[in-house]
Amino acid sequence: MAQVVKQVDSDRMQGLFVTVDPERDTPEKLAAYVTTFHPTFLGLRGSRQEIENATKEFKIYYQAQKPDKDAHSSHGSHRDSYMVDHSTGIYVFDQQGRARLYFSANNRSVEAMVHDMKLLLK
Repeated sequence: MAQVVKQVDSDRMQGLFVTVDPERDTPEKLAAYVTTFHPTFLGLRGSRQEIENATKEFKIYYQAQKPDKDAHSSHGSHRDSYMVDHSTGIYVFDQQGRARLYFSANNRSVEAMVHDMKLLLK
């Protein structure tokens, strides 16, 4: 998505990430994570119920794995050392909030995404 944003170069685009793990992904952690992709990207989080509602609405799969007891975070704890499997699709919404495009893992070439985004922005 960062490459698409750079190539399309439109101030009408906003990259958003939505966490499915709001207990671990504090606002600070989420902000630090998403800006590693692009400085303008934003991270969204909500309550567990809001996340459940959104994942059902958008048909997103996710499942937290068990913590790795042998792994240690920078604080010496393994509490945060686990992976979360999840869908990797990208939804594109227009300025009225309508879903207009969906890029799956199988149809996500940067060139195709740039092409489709330019069409949508016209």
